[in-house]
Amino acid sequence: MVTGDLDEIISIENASFSTPWSQNMFLQELQLKMSRNFVAKIEMNQTKEIAGYMTCWVVAGEMHIQRIATRKDVRRFGIASKLMEEMIRHSTEDGCTLSTLEVGRSNEGAIKFYEKFGFSIQGVRPLYYEERGEDALLMGADLTECKKLICHEP
Repeated sequence: MVTGDLDEIISIENASFSTPWSQNMFLQELQLKMSRNFVAKIEMNQTKEIAGYMTCWVVAGEMHIQRIATRKDVRRFGIASKLMEEMIRHSTEDGCTLSTLEVGRSNEGAIKFYEKFGFSIQGVRPLYYEERGEDALLMGADLTECKKLICHEP
């Protein structure tokens, strides 16, 4: 992810989240040493366009997923899965062994998505999504196990 990607990212962000991040928030992420930011591009109309993005923090051997989203017109094409796979690979190369994230209790699709990568529910953060009055499920995973899943290792 680079600064020039932000217009497309903001468009995806606004269509994906009830409380979207601002352009300044993404600019801050691009400047943070602990932040890892990826985009997935697809070829459309003979140009490469951003299909999705992912942002996480790498802190003290742990990868914390901040954001992951794809454009509505290319959802269910495996783009989010490819982003997760790349983030898992890069995070393990950075020495991370654990990963965490928060997800809305009612977001069944996202919960199933994360479970596919070896995440499980570790706890609840009451009213984490205050603006919509919803609890967050804290999910976590052992990145060594996640890597085995994505590499199809025994």
